[in-house]
Amino acid sequence: MGGRVASTIEVTILGRKIPLKKKEDEEYIRKVAEYVRDKVEEIQKQAPNTGETNVAILTALNIADELFSATEKQKETFSQIDSHCSELIEFIDTKLTA
Repeated sequence: MGGRVASTIEVTILGRKIPLKKKEDEEYIRKVAEYVRDKVEEIQKQAPNTGETNVAILTALNIADELFSATEKQKETFSQIDSHCSELIEFIDTKLTA
């Protein structure tokens, strides 16, 4: 029984090579790694004398903040869509019963 061998891709962040198991396509993984590298570089420019551990933590906090903000905006958008759908259904109901 031949099982599928998990492939890996290596990315470099904070000067460290990190092997990652490839669950997504390679281009996607590279985009994610590039995004993290860019965020690391932003922190390093803002606080050049910060140690690697603190840079990693600040980067994680910034990315988490972006995620929470995007999730909140998505919830607001879905709420607005839901409200508009309810209004539209109500409008259609009033026209059908008129």
